[in-house]
Amino acid sequence: MGDDGIYCKSCGWHYDTPFMGMTSEKECIESSNWWKVDDSSDYLQDSAGRIEFKLDLTPTVNMCRAVHVEKKDLDQQCSEMFRQLNWPKEGVNLDEWNLERIICTASAQVIPAYNQVCGENWSRTWEEIFERLMDGDWEYLMEAACYVGKHVKGAEGADTYSACLRMEDKSVAEMSMPSQIQGAMDMMTAAIVVPLFNQMKNLVNMDYSSIARAVKPIMNNLGMDDLDALLGWKIANNIRDIGIAAVNDNRLRMDRYSFSADWRYNDFFCPGGDAKRDCNYLGECDYSSCRVNSSDQDKDIQCRADACNNCAFKFFYREEGGEEVPYECKDYDDKEVDGDGRCFFPELIPGGYRIFETEDGQAAVYMCYQPFVMTPNKDMMRGHMDTMGVDVGQAYKDLYNIAFCDEDTTSGVTYFPECKSREEAGHCGLPNYIENGQAVEFMFKKDMMMDNNGDDKENMAEMDDWMKDKMKDWEMMDDMMPMVAKYECEQGNVMRHTMKEQMGWCRKDGSFEIPFCVPREDYNDVKFQLHNGGNKKMVNKEGECLVEWFFP
Repeated sequence: MGDDGIYCKSCGWHYDTPFMGMTSEKECIESSNWWKVDDSSDYLQDSAGRIEFKLDLTPTVNMCRAVHVEKKDLDQQCSEMFRQLNWPKEGVNLDEWNLERIICTASAQVIPAYNQVCGENWSRTWEEIFERLMDGDWEYLMEAACYVGKHVKGAEGADTYSACLRMEDKSVAEMSMPSQIQGAMDMMTAAIVVPLFNQMKNLVNMDYSSIARAVKPIMNNLGMDDLDALLGWKIANNIRDIGIAAVNDNRLRMDRYSFSADWRYNDFFCPGGDAKRDCNYLGECDYSSCRVNSSDQDKDIQCRADACNNCAFKFFYREEGGEEVPYECKDYDDKEVDGDGRCFFPELIPGGYRIFETEDGQAAVYMCYQPFVMTPNKDMMRGHMDTMGVDVGQAYKDLYNIAFCDEDTTSGVTYFPECKSREEAGHCGLPNYIENGQAVEFMFKKDMMMDNNGDDKENMAEMDDWMKDKMKDWEMMDDMMPMVAKYECEQGNVMRHTMKEQMGWCRKDGSFEIPFCVPREDYNDVKFQLHNGGNKKMVNKEGECLVEWFFP
C-alpha cells in the first residue's frame, strides 16, 4: 500500500519487500546495485531478514478400491509371470530377484512381507515419520513404506471391496498423513510462495478425481500411454492404475489445510531505518585491513561486521568500564601520516605480512599471502628511477617488496608495497630473488610491443611471440610490472630450468613459472638423446649411451 493509504505502489526494479503487511515505500529494501557500482566489493549483501512460515495439511486416501480392484488385477498379471510368489522367510535375495518379482511377491503376500520387513507389532505415527524425514533422517523412508503397508494390510483384511468400505473403523483402510512444515524464506522467494500458498486453501474442497481423469489423456499425448512398452515391464500399467484408483472418485481428500507467514520489522531493518544485511558468510573479520597507530598498540582492538552498513568491518575497543568505543583505523594510503609523525611498519597489511624491519627503522620487507600478488610501490619506483638513474627493471628488483619511510625526507609518510588479487594486479609478481639465485633481466609490456629488430637482447627477444601466445590479455598488463624474467644462480649452485631454460614467466591464470637453484652437491639430472631409427636399445650402433645421468 502506498503512503496515501489507498493506492498500491511497486517497490520497483532492484528492490524487494517482506511482502506481508507492507504499508509504506520505506519498507522497500534495495536488493542489488551491481548496475551502478564499479567495484564488486561494494555490491549489496543479502537481506538479513527471513519470512517465517508454517504449513499444515492432512491428505487422506481410502485404500479399498486400490487394494480390492486394481491390486487384484496386478496379482493376476503377476501369477502369469511367476510360478511361485511365496515371500521367502530368510528375506529377499537381491542378486537373484529383479524388481518386478519383488513387487509381485510383496503384493501377493502382503502380510508375510509386511511382518518380515516391518514387524507384526510395528506402530509409528505419520507425524513422527514425517518430522524425522524433514530432519534429513533418510533411514525413515523404510518407516514411511511400512506406514503405507500397514493400511494396505488393513484394507486387505476385508473380504470384499464393499466390506472394506463398510468398516466401522475407517482408520484401518483410510490412510491419513498429517504433515507440518515450518521454515523461513527470503523476500524474493516469499513474493512467489506466499500469495500462491495463501490461495491453496481451496484444496480442502477440491475434487481430486479431476486429476485422475486428466492423467491418462496427458500421458497419451506424451506417448506414455503404454508404460509396459516404455519401461520394458509387464506390470507398469497395473501399478499406474493402482495410483489413479487411490485418487479417483473422491478417494483422496484434504482434511485440513492452513498456511501462515509472518515477518518481524527488526529482522529486516536497523533502528535508523537502513536495511539490515546478512553478514554470516563473511566469517572472521579481516584485521589486516585496519592500520593501528603505534600509540594505540596497547588497546585491544576488536572487530565485527556491521549489518547496518552493508557488512563493513566495524573496529572498536572497550574502556575499563566495558563501554564500547569506535576505533578509527588508519588506512594504507601513501599519503597517510602516522599520528605521532614517526615511521611505523605494521605486522600486517591487506593481504600480506611483514617479514622483518631494518635496524634503522626506515624500511621493512613484506610478503603476500596466497593467492595475492606482490606489487611494488610505483611512486617509490619512479622516484628511484629519477634519483638513481636506473631503468624500470632495476627499480622493480630493488623495491619488489620493500616499504620505506624516513622521518626527515618523507615526514613519517610510509610507502607500502601492495598485495593485490590476480585480477586487480595486472601482472603475476615475478620474484626478484629466488632461493640461491636472483633475476638479472626483466621483460615488460613495451618489450612485447617492439619489433624484434635485434636491438634487444637475444635471450629475451626469443620469448616475444611465444609469450604473446601464452599470456592472457597481455596488452592489458601493467606497463611497470614485468611479464618475463631471466634468472641466474649464485656460485656453487646449479639451476633446474623451465622449458625456456633460465626464463620465468607469467602464466595465463596469473600465477608464474620460474626456475630454481639447488646446491651443486644435491643436483643430478637425466639427459636423453633422440635417436631416429629402428634401434630399440638404449645404445646406438657405436655403443654410445642414449640416456645418462648427469652430475655437474
